[in-house]
Amino acid sequence: MRRVFLGGIVAAACLLMACKECKSDCDASCIVSSRTDNEITIDGKGNDWASAKPVLEGLLAPWNGRVKDKTNIYICHDEENLYFLYTVEDETPICDNEPSEMSVAYSDRVEFFISKDAGMREYVCAEIDPTGKALGYTAKYHRQFDYDWDFDALTSAATATDVGYVVEASLPLAWLREQGYLKADNTMLIGLYRGDAIEPRNDQSIRWLTWIEPEVVDFHLPSSLGQIRLIN
Repeated sequence: MRRVFLGGIVAAACLLMACKECKSDCDASCIVSSRTDNEITIDGKGNDWASAKPVLEGLLAPWNGRVKDKTNIYICHDEENLYFLYTVEDETPICDNEPSEMSVAYSDRVEFFISKDAGMREYVCAEIDPTGKALGYTAKYHRQFDYDWDFDALTSAATATDVGYVVEASLPLAWLREQGYLKADNTMLIGLYRGDAIEPRNDQSIRWLTWIEPEVVDFHLPSSLGQIRLIN
């Protein structure tokens, strides 16, 4: 996978549209990615993003008081790529300095999973820490992880801010289609999450936050997935 490590503040997002023609589908478990005409480079500078509303304002901590944090998530696409931007408020971001990808498991991070089917029989995961270091792996339900798989299609960048950190990422639409994640109707099953590390080198102290509340304390469940729809 490709990574960029940068500091600074990123202005966010892409122009988002309401999915009026599919209102019954685009409810609380459906988000919309609209097309942007801006040329977006995942470099952490944010000069090529235009102001807009996030697709999600706050992630839920269902197992820690059911409170929402102040994470904003922005998603858009152009002809070639799907883009993500997370802005996270965190007064004590923790990053594990060990160079391997697996060290992300001990750090603050944002996450997204994309699945080929509603049963999560095959899905991929990206976990990205405040420095831009990314842990990518493929998985099968339930919790059959392949950490040797390399998420070459993923590009990520991170920046520090006065109140936390920002993460940007992109995936090629051609790759998403070829791999069977992006369907012919331009929809995709996706989960959006965050891990808030409380203590260094203690992966048991992480506060978990999610877009959709799953059935039990686990993100790796079909009930944690929603849908994203790409529109022009």
